[in-house]
Amino acid sequence: DMTIILSGSFDPLHPRHVEYFQVARQCFSGSDHYWMCAVEPDTQLEARKGRPAFLGAKDRAAVVRGLFSGHVEVATLREVIQRRIDLREDLLIVKGWDWTARFTELLELVGSRAPGVSIALLNLQRQASSTELLRDWHERAKANAFIQ
Repeated sequence: DMTIILSGSFDPLHPRHVEYFQVARQCFSGSDHYWMCAVEPDTQLEARKGRPAFLGAKDRAAVVRGLFSGHVEVATLREVIQRRIDLREDLLIVKGWDWTARFTELLELVGSRAPGVSIALLNLQRQASSTELLRDWHERAKANAFIQ
C-alpha cells in the first residue's frame, strides 16, 4: 500500500489543477493506493501569496472534492506528510512543474527519517498560475472600471 499525496492552494481552481489530478491518476494508478489531497489553509495561503484567499479553504476543498476521487482535507503539506510518516506509510508526493524550483523545500518537508517517501514532479503543460490569473483579472477589471 502506498499513500499518494497531491496538494495545492487551488485558489482559484483552473484547468491546470484539473490536469494535475488527471495526469497523477494516469501515471500512478493502482488499486492498492490511498489517494489524498491537501488544500492549503487560508492563513498559509495569505502569508505565502501576500493576498487574501479568493475562496475560503473549506470552499476550495469542497470544489476539489467534486473533481478528485480520494480523501480531501484542509491542511498544510507539511502536516499531511508528518502524519503519514508517523504512521510509517510509504508515500508518493506528487507536485506539478512549478515545484521544480522548490524541490529543496520538498526535501526538507520529507526529512531524512523517511526512507519510504518518493517525490514525483509532473511535467504539465505550462499555463498561468492561480496568482497570475488573479493578477490578470484584476488588471482587466481596473481597465474596465469594474474596480477602483
